[in-house]
Amino acid sequence: LVIGLFQHFGYVITKNKNQLIIKYGLIQKFQIIAKPSRIQYFTSFTSKLMRWFNVYSLQLALIGDPSDKKQKSSIKIPALSLSNLQNIKQYLGIGNTSETFYFSLNPNFRYVIQNMLVLTLIIVAAFMNFSFLGDKLFIFEGDLLENKRIYIIIAIVMFWLFILVIQILNLKKYNIQLFADSIVITQGVLQTRTTVLPIKNIQSLKIKQAWWHQNSNLATLELNTAGGKIVLPIANQELYTKILNFVLFEIESKNKSWI
Repeated sequence: LVIGLFQHFGYVITKNKNQLIIKYGLIQKFQIIAKPSRIQYFTSFTSKLMRWFNVYSLQLALIGDPSDKKQKSSIKIPALSLSNLQNIKQYLGIGNTSETFYFSLNPNFRYVIQNMLVLTLIIVAAFMNFSFLGDKLFIFEGDLLENKRIYIIIAIVMFWLFILVIQILNLKKYNIQLFADSIVITQGVLQTRTTVLPIKNIQSLKIKQAWWHQNSNLATLELNTAGGKIVLPIANQELYTKILNFVLFEIESKNKSWI
């Protein structure tokens, strides 16, 4: 809460011609100019609780200059009402996706396995370290120490199961949609994130496939823009190849500038 107050103190958004001027900060003042030509893609954030209070957030990925350390490559506009969110999108000319929809896809279940495997390794390493130092960390001895370890094991298992349920629900919510002019990515359980990436802003695409995914016809897709990259999770390789071919055709056949 304190960090949020310091970061967003005096947050003011001003319209100036065809751009937004954003000023905020208490100790360190920031002034950012958001031009439509600099926006590469954007992400809107919300949740059921936030929608009850009519609160939304918007993050804009901008064209960054690596030589300018003070220049921000992204802007997050917090605590917007739905009307303000729509007004900003309309003013910047973003968020209007084509009605032509081609197909959608969801990640493979191995996306959950991969995330849970990483979490499991971290938990096992931490527990082994705790078991090794347990006698030195606690003043308990004998049965009291063993009971303490049992409670900790139960807590770890419950935490692991909770994360597993969240990951499975997130897998069901994760959806990638291909439109005629953009790629829309929706994900999140506790907080819903919707990313809209205009196809004309994609500079390169990479399909990556590990050797253990070859027999299952699975791969990941990396989308690179001047505002950063978006890595799509493990999914059907054939569908990713269709996205890659469609994006390359659209970029090569149409003369649309990404700035």
